[in-house]
Amino acid sequence: MFWIITGVLTALLFALMDLITKIMGKSISVYLSAFLMNFIAAVVLFLYLIFQHLAGKNPFYFTNKGIILSSIAGVVNGASFVFFIFTLTNTPKISLASPLVRILTVIIAVVLGFLVLKEQITLKYIVGFLISIIGLYLLISS
Repeated sequence: MFWIITGVLTALLFALMDLITKIMGKSISVYLSAFLMNFIAAVVLFLYLIFQHLAGKNPFYFTNKGIILSSIAGVVNGASFVFFIFTLTNTPKISLASPLVRILTVIIAVVLGFLVLKEQITLKYIVGFLISIIGLYLLISS
């Protein structure tokens, strides 16, 4: 149940970030904006690591595989962030750009989960997936 609460909080924070990015518009270069947002995020995460360490947890545990995959994910995240800011600052409506990115993310993640991770897909899952695709089409075509 906790994952649902943190998922909802994540969605709220992503929506807030989208709104701030849209308001920011073209008042800063896309690349500088992506750098500043990720730099500040890194500082926040570093402070969280320190807090966890002081609380007696072991937030600095890692393996070589973890470092390599985290590094690759960082490259992907940085590139996606630049494209995302570019999308939000060049679209007339946040109500189109944000759902496009978020719903496509869900659709692609489902396909990757099925193909790469061999996750099970039920009929109910397929129906939800198709509704997402239909919803995305209705949003974009409006």
